[in-house]
Amino acid sequence: MNTTVNTNPLVSIVIPCYNGELFVKKSIESALEQTYKKIELIIVNDGSKDKTYDEINSCKNESVTIINKPNTGVSDSRNIGMQHVTGEYILFLDADDVLEPDFLEKRVEILEKDKSLDFCTGEIIWIDENDQLIKMPKKQFGIYENTVLNVAAFNPVFSTCPSAYLFRFSTIKKKHVL
Repeated sequence: MNTTVNTNPLVSIVIPCYNGELFVKKSIESALEQTYKKIELIIVNDGSKDKTYDEINSCKNESVTIINKPNTGVSDSRNIGMQHVTGEYILFLDADDVLEPDFLEKRVEILEKDKSLDFCTGEIIWIDENDQLIKMPKKQFGIYENTVLNVAAFNPVFSTCPSAYLFRFSTIKKKHVL
């Protein structure tokens, strides 16, 4: 077994967005401000009719790729984004979600230490449009065991929010035709 740890694998962040002018910039900034710096952002503007493109374009730098396309929905936007991924890991970041500054650093470290893991997740903190904490009846976590059962049962302790999961891209490729 190879125990070599790659301390700097590339993380690809795919952000699908439709009419997200009010929040997409904050989402992009949270990705660009990660303590883990070896990232690429692939932002898919899904035919937005507001000023989403202007907000996205204002964040453009060498690690950001912008794809404009007609509106075909979030799933298609994620699939199109995946066609441009070059990283070892992938995060599907919803355009109205923000990441804690060390989100990627913590998860890459876990996935690099244990090559048997396909993904990594953790606690989800809910905030409103003013960045104020929303009190939830229980803490919510990403699903890490009995996934199908917990999704099908809609267990309120678990969140199926894609932004909570960092996946090994090779795992996604095995399960998905690109």
